[in-house]
Amino acid sequence: MAGAKGVSDPVLAWNLTGIKDWETVPVFLDIARQMRPFFAYGEQWETMDHAALQAGGFLDEAGYATAIPEGQGGIRTVWAWTPEMGGKARAGVYVMTYKGKGALAFGGDARIVSQQPGRIILENVSGGTFWLDISAIAAGDHPRDFSLVRADKLALHEAGAIFDPQWLSLVADARELRFMDWMQTNEALPPGFADRPEPLDATYTERGVPIEVMVRLANEAGVDPWFTMRHDADDDTIRAYATYVRDHLDPRLKAHVEYSNETWNAAFTQFGWLRDKAVADWGEEAREDWEIIFDYHVRQAARTA
Repeated sequence: MAGAKGVSDPVLAWNLTGIKDWETVPVFLDIARQMRPFFAYGEQWETMDHAALQAGGFLDEAGYATAIPEGQGGIRTVWAWTPEMGGKARAGVYVMTYKGKGALAFGGDARIVSQQPGRIILENVSGGTFWLDISAIAAGDHPRDFSLVRADKLALHEAGAIFDPQWLSLVADARELRFMDWMQTNEALPPGFADRPEPLDATYTERGVPIEVMVRLANEAGVDPWFTMRHDADDDTIRAYATYVRDHLDPRLKAHVEYSNETWNAAFTQFGWLRDKAVADWGEEAREDWEIIFDYHVRQAARTA
């Protein structure tokens, strides 16, 4: 495949894989952006999921744990890497930095080389699964602003780069990059602009990738972005996204906008939402689902445009 790299006039559009903790390709220099959302542990691996922590008020706005719920052993996150899938490329020494105070320890295939307040050096010899446990959290000064970067790429990160250069060179050979999975278009998430993912989120595996990061990728790769707006996005959200893209996308690039994804697919939330909205607005219960959904899709797509 090496001979196919660096094409001067690419024709392919790629749908980027979603940002998940089990994805084995480092997209970001700071792999904290690809960690699993925090959950609580005890005698079992997971005793309270992220949603329960959030509902209980144990997380800050960025998704970091501010306290350990009573009766729980601590707070955990994980990188569920498979060593047989590119493990050698991920193995190595990593540097973690953070703000706040607490008791932090790594498990799995990672071992701590050195540790001091706000900075941990660890080694993953296999490139396999490892996790971070927080067994104590200082009241009013919880551990936050995590960064975890391979030592040999730390200078790039400190200079302001955010994408792994090897991955960036790969996606730069596309004509368009479709951000459907990065935007979590098929997920049941709050639709408002106030609930959008933001650059300082603890991880991008929970709410998706911020618009700021997607536009920056398009600019750095020199690739046209393809955005898939949520089916239930309100007018303010659509305008805010469009305004940011207008003001920050390289003018030599063209933004492509799609309304939702596979609205015909009954497995996705958008199918039922469109059907219910069409019936509520048009009162056409007698028509076939697929027919009113397609008609309402056209209406919503025109509104988005």
